[in-house]
Amino acid sequence: MQGSAFTGQWIYRSVLNTPDIVGDFNKIKFGEGRLYLNEYAPGLITGNFDFGDDERLVVTGYVQGEHIRLRSTGVQGTATAGLDL
Repeated sequence: MQGSAFTGQWIYRSVLNTPDIVGDFNKIKFGEGRLYLNEYAPGLITGNFDFGDDERLVVTGYVQGEHIRLRSTGVQGTATAGLDL
């Protein structure tokens, strides 16, 4: 596997946006899963999200300075089929 600062396994978490103090993270938890990334050529990223329970996304993107830009698409035959994020 070629390396960069982005190559590897990451934990991904997303939350619902609310202006209120909720006190319990589970009340605003939206998604959580593993993100696997690989810089397969200079500046080009590929990988996948695995949210468990038949929820997976394919990831493609590119490095832009110290950031990455990602696009995720659903996997045919899974609960995410047809998604384009």
